[in-house]
Amino acid sequence: MQQILFIILICFIIVTLYSYLIDKFIRNKFLLFLPTIMSIIWFGYTLIDYLLHPLEGFGDLAIVVVGIITVTIIIANVVSSLIVIKKDKKE
Repeated sequence: MQQILFIILICFIIVTLYSYLIDKFIRNKFLLFLPTIMSIIWFGYTLIDYLLHPLEGFGDLAIVVVGIITVTIIIANVVSSLIVIKKDKKE
């Protein structure tokens, strides 16, 4: 359980740092939401693969873990991107 929490924390930190660095150096609004788009595609692929080829053993657990990591990436990216966009409007 601690390893999953550690992975979620690392994903949260990486995505938040990504949003900050993209805003600092590139300032492209589309690139701010790129991790969200990529994680939705990743989760969609995993879900479709699961539906077409049901997994055995811990396969069901893998879907749950991928879902949790995807939700973490989406929330971290959207929140940090909205903070960056709001900060830019104030300037």
